[in-house]
Amino acid sequence: MSLSGLFGRDSFFLGWWGVGGMIAVIAYNIWAYCCGRCALGHFVQLNGVTWLLVAGNLVAGLILVMLKLGKHRDIEPLQCSCGNSVDEEWLYCPECGRKR
Repeated sequence: MSLSGLFGRDSFFLGWWGVGGMIAVIAYNIWAYCCGRCALGHFVQLNGVTWLLVAGNLVAGLILVMLKLGKHRDIEPLQCSCGNSVDEEWLYCPECGRKR
């Protein structure tokens, strides 16, 4: 199982947004601690809303991994017995005239 399809060029920009968000949270926590707005014990306490956000992010990440790494079926074009490809809406082959 390769993770290159999951973490490719398309998600590179999203990764930097995540890193920026983590830096912002850490900077805010340091500021709040230095200004006396919270104590060290508050950093590890998670209330109900926080657990809901964590669970939602974990579920969303799991769904993303399942969609990215799941088996993709390529839809093959419909073919007539003569070998010509036929569109899905067509009832007859344009090459030989046979009914699908």
